[in-house]
Amino acid sequence: MTIKIATWNVQRPRNGGTLNPKRLQKIQEAEADIWILTETRDVISLGPDWHSLSSFPIPDYHTQGETLVTIWSKSEWPIRAVSASRFTACAEILVPNVGPLLVYGTVIPWDKDEGFSERFKAGRWEEHRRQVKVQANEWEVLAKSYPEHLMCIAGDFNQHRDLVGSYRDSDSVSKISDSLSICGLECITENNDKCANLSKPLVDHICLSKSLVASSSLTVWPYDEVDNIRLSDHHGVMVTINDQPNAAKMFNQ
Repeated sequence: MTIKIATWNVQRPRNGGTLNPKRLQKIQEAEADIWILTETRDVISLGPDWHSLSSFPIPDYHTQGETLVTIWSKSEWPIRAVSASRFTACAEILVPNVGPLLVYGTVIPWDKDEGFSERFKAGRWEEHRRQVKVQANEWEVLAKSYPEHLMCIAGDFNQHRDLVGSYRDSDSVSKISDSLSICGLECITENNDKCANLSKPLVDHICLSKSLVASSSLTVWPYDEVDNIRLSDHHGVMVTINDQPNAAKMFNQ
């Protein structure tokens, strides 16, 4: 069985925005089974035949209908909400003939995020580091709490994880790498040949249970692939996982 999981930052679409139909067309053309859309809004809706789970809107930042993360799953694959915060959403998705899959969608704050306090402004990378610590801890708790589940962590990490690119906080990169290893996950968008010739390095990543990686392939659609049309300022990424047996059997290998 083939599973397609994609993530894309759609750059805070506006109500009535002229790019929205083109964004939806791009989403439909990818034919993914599961989407993790970031910096999104309810106008980018996959329709009533899909299940969805969103993060909580951020007061005094988001306008009506906006969220940092929305997970979408096609109609045959029901969603059960596991957790949600301002920066994340986690869903259990029942994939037929495979088993339960935990999908954790995230936006980790950018380097200049000043936080929510009116009195104290966070320094560069401070909010990023704080969320990395919070989320990495949650990943490890989820992995221990759902040992028979496959896992996928995907979204806007706001860090370069390749050998190219300098937009990173080294401590945060290491913290994520350590946590992924503890959880038995691998970042497939890291040092991948499909990402080598992009106009700018990836900050959007997909991490999978290691048992899925060998049968996975990556697709990237550059944000600047069409001249004069910028549907986002982020590349989109999709992983195709082929011929997967029962999840529980895979974890016992």
